[in-house]
Amino acid sequence: MRKKEEIEKIAELFARFRAEVENLNSLNLYDINIHAENVIIPILNIVYGLNLVNINNEVKNSSAIDLVDTDNRIAIQVTSTATGEKIKHTIDEFIKGRRFEEYDNLLIYIITEKQKKYSDSTFAIAHNNELEFSEKHILDYSDILKEVNSWINISKIDSLLQLLKEEFCEEEMNRRKYLLENKETIKTDILFPNILQIVLPQKIYMGITGIDRDEIITQSWSTPYKLKKKAPMGKVLSKAFELLKIPYSRDWFTFEDKIISFKPLDNRDEPLNKLIEIGTVEEYSINEFADISLKYEEALLHLINRSIEELASYKNIQWVGKDRFFRFKPIGVPRERKITWKNKKTATRTVVAEIWNNEKKEDVN
Repeated sequence: MRKKEEIEKIAELFARFRAEVENLNSLNLYDINIHAENVIIPILNIVYGLNLVNINNEVKNSSAIDLVDTDNRIAIQVTSTATGEKIKHTIDEFIKGRRFEEYDNLLIYIITEKQKKYSDSTFAIAHNNELEFSEKHILDYSDILKEVNSWINISKIDSLLQLLKEEFCEEEMNRRKYLLENKETIKTDILFPNILQIVLPQKIYMGITGIDRDEIITQSWSTPYKLKKKAPMGKVLSKAFELLKIPYSRDWFTFEDKIISFKPLDNRDEPLNKLIEIGTVEEYSINEFADISLKYEEALLHLINRSIEELASYKNIQWVGKDRFFRFKPIGVPRERKITWKNKKTATRTVVAEIWNNEKKEDVN
């Protein structure tokens, strides 16, 4: 019963998409056909087990084909025009461009509805050039429904239904229509995100903290930065670096009176080893550690952030926690700098000034 209901819902969503394409085409908003190429990719990938990509992202207005799966040597054209002439034109362009040397199979997906019958003359050019092409190579929503109806795996049907709900919901369809109707007036910006790939270490180490908490707090009272008796363990450990003369680093995190790090905490040569109770270090893979509980997963994320802070510090890049961004640290204390310019009158302006925080302990420039 559930399978039947979900397939009926899938059919309803495909009908909604067909209506959207037909309505927008009737308003001469043909860019919906271009958008449809990207919409249909994940659908066909799920249904037919393909690995399609949009070739138009690499070659603008690629001749005869829009989507390709190079591993399976399949090429697909996506179109809203279902006429025999359109089919013949696509086959002709496919042959002229010698696409058959790269792809064994040509498919045409109609995003509206294919004809009930195509004449033999539609496929004549394919047969004359020994290209295997017939009505079975022309697909539309009905072929997808037939394929889905043959599935036994209900979770696969769930995945397809969820995808269609996201793409063909009322909100998404209204957004597409608005963008198409207002594309001349909508301003767009090209963003170049400074995203770097991060490769995590394969192992994470965890050990019980081995310092005397009360002793560290008591010793701190004779230093400029005094700890309170209820100070969190993170602050106590940070103070322990200073009091035990351990070179300070940020790439560790503490929770449940344990310390975690990507560094081998069981290695006596590792400075962090001095903070660990002997014989308590455990070693995990990243996935094993994160799967223990949500709390462990959150601790792992904190450790990753702190490890990035540590690595960035080697390049003189500083994490500003309050404002949540990285910045380049000034090398040394900048001197006050003024510039002078002359228009009607000579004017001077300070462009670099020295500013101290309220406690006069930090030069914040």
